[in-house]
Amino acid sequence: MIRTRLGVVKEITGNRKGITECLVEMQGETQRAVNYDDLTGPCSRGIR
Repeated sequence: MIRTRLGVVKEITGNRKGITECLVEMQGETQRAVNYDDLTGPCSRGIR
């Protein structure tokens, strides 16, 4: 299941074609996240 939530990218942990894996801070907690680059555009550190 895909969930959407707002957070701030703290670190990029991996890349492969069309996908960026990262650590995101949400509500004071750091969690793993996946960005689908073709859908939402590229992400980088500090982006919300």
